[in-house]
Parts: sequence; structure tokens; C-alpha cells
Amino acid sequence: MLRILLFLQFIGFVAFGQKGADYFNEGLTYEKQFKVEAALEKFELAIKANPNDGEAYMHASRMLSNIGGRLPKSSRSKKQEYYEKAKLYADKSIELMPRNPEAH
Repeated sequence: MLRILLFLQFIGFVAFGQKGADYFNEGLTYEKQFKVEAALEKFELAIKANPNDGEAYMHASRMLSNIGGRLPKSSRSKKQEYYEKAKLYADKSIELMPRNPEAH
């Protein structure tokens, strides 16, 4: 019985991790196509699937910065929201990947 439970836990972990990787890869595809909103959505799904994915936080931070940067000056408070969330994601990326120079 214990073996079965451990096996089922392992299968769930592998499937859960793969789902996160799939979202991340889809995000990269959108990012390369300059579809930043769609990329952000996928990176955030990857983060939900794997909260320890520093790469997903890093890329999501970039997308948030890009979106905030494109907003007009008249949308100052909305720009600020995007930048604050981008900083939170960047900080989390650095926390998870302190030796990765791209995270800094």
C-alpha cells in the first residue's frame, strides 16, 4: 500500500512539473513573437504549477515591465502596479536563482 501511495505521489509530481514546463515553453514562444500579454499569462501559469521556477518569475517580471512601459503616462497608477509586481517577481527570481546573472 505504501508503495502504491509513493508511486501515485511521484506520478502527480512528474505530471505537475511537466505542466509547468509546458506553460513556460509556451510563454517563451509568445515572448519571441512579442506577444507579451499572452507570454505573461503562460509564465504566471508556470509559476502556479511550480512556485519554485525562478526562470518563470524572471520572464514574467520582464513581461510586466514591458507592459507597464508601453502604457501612456496618463496611466501612471496602472504603470506603477505593473512595475511593483515586476519587482516582486524579479526579487523572487533572485531569491530562487542567486547565482544566475540574468536574474539580477
